[in-house]
Amino acid sequence: MFRIITICLLGVLALSLQAQDEAAAPAEEEPEAAVDWRLSYAVGMEAAESLKAQETLDSRLFQRGFKDSIDGEEPLLSQEEAQEIRKVYYAELAAANNLQRSHAILAENAQAEGVTTTDSGLQYVVLEPGDGERPADSDSVQIHYKVYSIRGVLIEDSYGNERPAASEVRALIPGWREGLKLMQVGGKSRFFIPPELAYGAEGRLPAIGPNMALIADIELLSKSSIDNVERISEDTKKSIEDQL
Repeated sequence: MFRIITICLLGVLALSLQAQDEAAAPAEEEPEAAVDWRLSYAVGMEAAESLKAQETLDSRLFQRGFKDSIDGEEPLLSQEEAQEIRKVYYAELAAANNLQRSHAILAENAQAEGVTTTDSGLQYVVLEPGDGERPADSDSVQIHYKVYSIRGVLIEDSYGNERPAASEVRALIPGWREGLKLMQVGGKSRFFIPPELAYGAEGRLPAIGPNMALIADIELLSKSSIDNVERISEDTKKSIEDQL
């Protein structure tokens, strides 16, 4: 959605700039079917404001690319080159925006009552204390979980599966690995995982974007030594990362 909006704004900006070159001032009387010049100009101003921070964009080259495409002129870039450049640009822009948004939300959340922040930046709240042992990296665990985006949109829910999810602790992303070792068997905790402890700048598309923080509610059902873990089907034995 962000990409579509940005492209539309770029288009409006080009039309607005071109209109200013072709006419010093709009006509006082317009044909009945003509577009309101004031609206076009106002939206162009808005587009320009939104693009001021994008230092890598040059308005003259933007106008050139827009005009060449409209007029059917030979472009400076092939369609394949242009597509790849746009793909990289929008990916970097999304990653930067997600990182800023994630850190802002986590900084505010750190001040909430009951939230503990570890040295790594992982935040957690104990929902129900457990009374069993804490797992180690070398253990296998069985858990139920719900994963949300930092804005609270549900991404994954294991409770609808036939059996709990099973994984080696050391096979999980850093935030899950650290969080599980803070829990006791029988307990439930909510973790607020910074992007650096989740899937980083690459994300895990389509559900988890680049530099997206996550919220995970985890119920630790049991733990077992890797050597003594019960044999189960390969489908059930998939790591939690594969199930997300």
